[in-house]
Parts: sequence; C-alpha cells; structure tokens
Amino acid sequence: MKLTVADVFTVVGQDTGILDERKLPALAVTKSGSLDQVSALAGALPTQKQGTVWFVVMNGGGSNLEGFRSSQENLLDRLTNQWGAVQAAPAELSVNAERSRQTSLSEAVN
Repeated sequence: MKLTVADVFTVVGQDTGILDERKLPALAVTKSGSLDQVSALAGALPTQKQGTVWFVVMNGGGSNLEGFRSSQENLLDRLTNQWGAVQAAPAELSVNAERSRQTSLSEAVN
C-alpha cells in the first residue's frame, strides 16, 4: 500500500487537532511546529492554477510566535486567492482509502 502525505500530515478541514484553531486554507496538507523563538509551517497547498504548491515557511528571531503564525496564514491565504481554491483534494493529497481498512499500525505502514 502506498502512503500519501495526507496519511501522515494534517488535512485542514478534514482532520481534527491543534491546527483547527489556525486560519489555514481548506484541504491544505500541513505540519506545524514551534520551538523557542521559531515557528514553522510546511506542506502542500492544492490550487486551481498552479496545481499542488509545496511550501516551507520558517519564522524566527523574536518572541512573537502568534505574529509568525498569522504571517504564515496570511501567506497561504494570498496564494489561495491568487491561484484559486480547489473543491476537492487531488489524489496526491488525499488519504489512501486502503489505509482505513487496516487494523494495526504495522499493517497501515507496511
């Protein structure tokens, strides 16, 4: 079984978790993290005009983590507005349906 990035990263609007509180475009597949004075957001943004746009944004050098996160959200919002939002995720950014039928972690990964 082949895993996709959506099998291991959060799909905004479909998976629940810490990213629910962030203003990120629907269907973006993302991983976020912060440590000390650095905030990072990485993943893939499906768009109408450019297809899948892969990105990594790292902000640091100050204690304003909320400001960094807001800047990351604004960037993805501008890209979505410029290149168009999609109504459905492309296959490369969709969860592998076979994975949901697996009963153990080792089955899902193998």
